[in-house]
Amino acid sequence: MIVNYHIVSDQQLPYINNLYLYRNVDTFVRDLDFYNKYYHPIGMTEFLDSIKNRTELAENSVLLTFDDGFREMSEIAAPLLLEKKIPATFFITTDFIDNQKLNHDNKQSLLIDRLKGGISSMGYNKIMKLMESFHIQGKHLHERILRIPYKESQLLEQIATIVGIDFSLFLRDQRPYLTSSQIKGLLAEGFTVGGHSCDHARFPELSLEEQIEQIKLSIDILVKRFSIDYRVFAFPYSDRGANAALFEAVSNEVDASFGSHGLLEDPVKTHFQRISVEKFDQSAKKTIKYHYGRRSVYNLLNREYIQRS
Repeated sequence: MIVNYHIVSDQQLPYINNLYLYRNVDTFVRDLDFYNKYYHPIGMTEFLDSIKNRTELAENSVLLTFDDGFREMSEIAAPLLLEKKIPATFFITTDFIDNQKLNHDNKQSLLIDRLKGGISSMGYNKIMKLMESFHIQGKHLHERILRIPYKESQLLEQIATIVGIDFSLFLRDQRPYLTSSQIKGLLAEGFTVGGHSCDHARFPELSLEEQIEQIKLSIDILVKRFSIDYRVFAFPYSDRGANAALFEAVSNEVDASFGSHGLLEDPVKTHFQRISVEKFDQSAKKTIKYHYGRRSVYNLLNREYIQRS
């Protein structure tokens, strides 16, 4: 079983609050205690060895993964994982290392958070006019902002100017992502890292060539910069729509890749699905129980395997 998180924090984070749920420290610690009690935590190296050598893992093995590369992984999650003696892999969006760029999604959340405080009628009308010019629909303004495509990210910059947000200033002051030094520290502590695309692109919006480039380049950057000898990748958002041609094209570049379809099986032998534990506002135990029930239903319907065109 492979589980996935994004961030652990007791703070209300305006660049994440409007996107998804995330664990506070107490809840995360309870999750870790649950894994230690009922499962056998393993690291990525052990996982890859089992693939390469075709050996069985210990019964009830669990692999913990974290996406996006937020600084809380070094400052909060890693110390707790070390205390509980649980290994983990951090999938990093390489353009964000050292806070060089801000994720499209994090921009969206910051804008929504600012709009919750109110906006002038003039500002509102300007934003709505922009939305209409880009054919962005939605009942409420925050819904429209969340629907702005990755390829239309410049629209977020225009809205930020209207509401008075400076994304560059936010990056400089808040520094939400891991630095190179923090990543080196994680590796020195025995954790592993993997690619998570260059700029957290929505893969369905990309051509096959662009998808291949995002996978290969993000891994290459990590291998070169941090001298790692393995090549793993986790799809941003989801691997939905990733076809057989993509996996064939990167088969010699990736030791293992990961999606987010719970306990479903994948026809690509080096591609594995993960349970998104944060998706539900409940314990890891209840979330995992739900996924086992879901898997049972899919088995009855003969739909336990994901289809790849």
